[in-house]
Amino acid sequence: MTERSTTPEFLEDEHVGELGIGQVPLLTQLNGDRWQSPAGLIYLPVGSEGHRLRELAARISEPDSSNGEFGLLGDLAQLLLWIDLAYRNSKIGDSQPATDVDGQSNIRVQMPSEIGWIRQPSSGRVVTTRWLQVTLKGNEVLSATPIMTP
Repeated sequence: MTERSTTPEFLEDEHVGELGIGQVPLLTQLNGDRWQSPAGLIYLPVGSEGHRLRELAARISEPDSSNGEFGLLGDLAQLLLWIDLAYRNSKIGDSQPATDVDGQSNIRVQMPSEIGWIRQPSSGRVVTTRWLQVTLKGNEVLSATPIMTP
C-alpha cells in the first residue's frame, strides 16, 4: 500500500530555496525515501546522505544567480512534470532516439517551452533551451539536464 504525499520531508531545507509543503505534487511515497511519479519513474536516495530529488532541486536556478554552466528554470514541481513528459514522449517515439550506455538510457526531448539555460564556455553568454535530457537506469531517474539542440 502506498502513502500519498506532496513533499518529501528531506526537501524542506536550504537546497530547495522557497519550496515548501504542497509544492511538489504528484509523487507517491513507496517506502522510506523511495518516491514514484505518475509516469512510473522512481526517485531514490543516492550515497549515504543525499537524494536524487535534492540533486534535481539544486539544478534549478536563474542564469543571473549562478556562475554554473547550466541550470533549469521553474521549480521542482515543474521539473518533475517535464521529466514525466519527456519519459512519456520517449515511449510514443516523440523524442530523439534514446542512447544506451552501461544500462543507462538518455532521452532527449524538445519541450513546448524553454526549460533551462546553458552558459557557452567560450563567451560566457547564456542561451536558453527547450531541450531536456533525462538519464534513466530502467525507470530510475539519474539526472535531468538542459541541452542544446542535439
